[in-house]
Amino acid sequence: MARFVLVFILFSISLGAHAVTRVAFLSPGYANEPYWENVDSFLIAAASDLDVQVEIVHCDRDEKKMLDLADWLIQRPNPPDYVLAVNENGLGVELVKKFNAAKIPIMLVLNDLDQRQQQKLGVPRQRYPYWLGILVPDNLQAGQQLTSALSGMLPDKKTVPLVAIAGDRSTPAGLNRQAGLLWATRTHHKLKLMALRYGFWQQARANRQMMQLLGLYPDLRVVWTADDNMAFGAIDALRQAGLEPGKDVLVGTFASSAKALRLRRSGEISALAGGAFMAPGLALALLVDYQNGFDFANDDGLVLHLPLYHLLIPGTPLFNMVASQDWSKVNFRAMSKVHTPYQGPHHFELQLRATP
Repeated sequence: MARFVLVFILFSISLGAHAVTRVAFLSPGYANEPYWENVDSFLIAAASDLDVQVEIVHCDRDEKKMLDLADWLIQRPNPPDYVLAVNENGLGVELVKKFNAAKIPIMLVLNDLDQRQQQKLGVPRQRYPYWLGILVPDNLQAGQQLTSALSGMLPDKKTVPLVAIAGDRSTPAGLNRQAGLLWATRTHHKLKLMALRYGFWQQARANRQMMQLLGLYPDLRVVWTADDNMAFGAIDALRQAGLEPGKDVLVGTFASSAKALRLRRSGEISALAGGAFMAPGLALALLVDYQNGFDFANDDGLVLHLPLYHLLIPGTPLFNMVASQDWSKVNFRAMSKVHTPYQGPHHFELQLRATP
């Protein structure tokens, strides 16, 4: 362990009648990154409610560190019962193989496998029996949802030019959001997609691209970006061109960072879809049930694409909870068949506790 610094949060909860579940989450990001802060706070709230002992291990955007920390989890005297891991930069294949060899069940969350990785791994529980499944946001649906929201803000009987700044050409989440955009623009005839660029998730690059696009399409009225960093770059470019974001040009993006929420409140971001950060926390409900005899494969399947994205509208309870990162009102036990017995697929709706 001298080769790297381990940053983790250990949450120990008093045990109920059922067996305790000890879960380690290999987070690709830094502990102080806004997105991963949202992931962590939601995961910790879920663990508290579900009687789970969860350990969050941050890998600081370092691929070698992620693999080293995976080895450390495997080799230490008290390895976790389960591991949640993200298929970041294609490391999902190696992580599945490592934990499967150690006979530690692993579930992939947040990033789906691409076609090449699927060919290498197959489907969960076949070649690698300790690979339990995949739980990821439905990014295709999210791309459609955001585009539809922007279309709904436009006047009827008028076609409006739109430009898009997508993520990259390889990340499954970004490609699926892009596919949702393309589908929606074919369906909503008020939007005409004039150009699509790849910002590679970078604010500065998106800023440069937006300046170029404004030169090419001076009459554009809608901008779609695949994440908030690129939206910030696009918004800066609109301001530099003397345009007012949210009024002269509508901006839509995906995020739940404090800055994105602030810009949504001010109207500079016209449509904001967020909720992907919930995936690891929701996966805890599946693991708790699995450990106690309720295998999600029977009713939910092995690969879950959940509609986790919601339009974040200022003043709504969801917007306020995301802004405060206070998930104490969410009844996570209502999702678990151990804590709240029910039949059929798992319920992942955010049910709030009744106010006394």
